[in-house]
Formats: sequence, structure tokens, C-alpha cells
Amino acid sequence: MLDEGGFDYGVLTGIGLIIASAAILIFVFALFGSMKPANTAIALENAACEVSGDLETVGSIAVPYSESRYYGFDGIGVLVSEDRVTATMGGVSFSKPLTIRISPGKYVDNGSIRWNDTEDFRHYLKVSFNATGTIDDPLDPVYSARLGSLMRKAASSTLLSPVQIVPKRPLLIERSFVYLAGNYTVAPEVNAYVFVYQG
Repeated sequence: MLDEGGFDYGVLTGIGLIIASAAILIFVFALFGSMKPANTAIALENAACEVSGDLETVGSIAVPYSESRYYGFDGIGVLVSEDRVTATMGGVSFSKPLTIRISPGKYVDNGSIRWNDTEDFRHYLKVSFNATGTIDDPLDPVYSARLGSLMRKAASSTLLSPVQIVPKRPLLIERSFVYLAGNYTVAPEVNAYVFVYQG
């Protein structure tokens, strides 16, 4: 509809609506673009927290326990080391500290495999300490310091060679105890370890 001067305000209103719609679309696209890093951070945090939660749950169980967990993180790399779980995607990382310490289920020292799983670990103890460290075959208490040193070294090895979680393959988490016998001067000792390795 034209006014007295022959001007159509409907055209102005239409142009104004088009400009306003374009501004809103630009704002929405900018908002989604700025949310992408936040979505990545949330995905990384969720992945790291899921794995650390599983490790800490097994680590808190008061008896020997074993669990297999499968993870399917889409495009996220997850690594487990002695004291943290790190999730990475596209150059962005999130690291979640653990409230427990883990030991590698597969331990390589100076190029030699010391053990491949917890069964191999018991065999390694038998060869190195003359006992398997089970309740029925405890280690001699004289080996306490040597055992502690071995397990600290094994745990620290995961700082350079972390356990990598492979999608659709089980991550094995085992809480095991190593027993040292008591005698008339020393009380029996029980050491708990959480072994983590890819199945």
C-alpha cells in the first residue's frame, strides 16, 4: 500500500525482516561455531571420567577382583598412566588425576617383557622372590622393600608407555593382593595393586 507520497512501507518492512533474519542466522551459526570447542572439552572430560571412575571403583573393592570394560569413544584417544587418565582429540586434551595408582598388566623393562598379565606377574614373583605372593604362597618379608621398588618402577613405566584404550577391545582391570609372610617379629603384610591392560 502506497502513502500520499507514493512510498510503499511494506517494501521497507520486508527488507527489514530480511536483514533481521540474516542477522539472527549469522548469530546462530557463530554460536554453534563457538560451541564446538566446548563440545569437544565436554566429550574429552566424559571419556576420561568414565575410565577413571571404572579404575577407581575396582581399586576400592576390598577383595581381589577382575573386570573387563569395553569403550567406544568416537575419535577420542584415551591413555591410562600411573596416576591419571588422559583423553585427546584433534590436538585438545583433558587429563583426569586418579585417586589410586595403577600398575601395568603388561610390564616391559629394558626391552624385556617382565609380565604380560597377572598370571605372568605371579610367575615373575615366583622366579624373582621364590614365591607367588598368594595367601597360600606368601613372599618372605625380607623382600618387602624389593617388591615395593619393583612395583613403583612398573607403575612409573606407564608415564612413558601409557596403556592405550583400543575401542571394541576389552580393558582389563584387576585388583590383586601380594602377601608377605609374618614371623615372630614382623606382622604379615598385604599389598594391593590395580593392574590395567588391554585385552
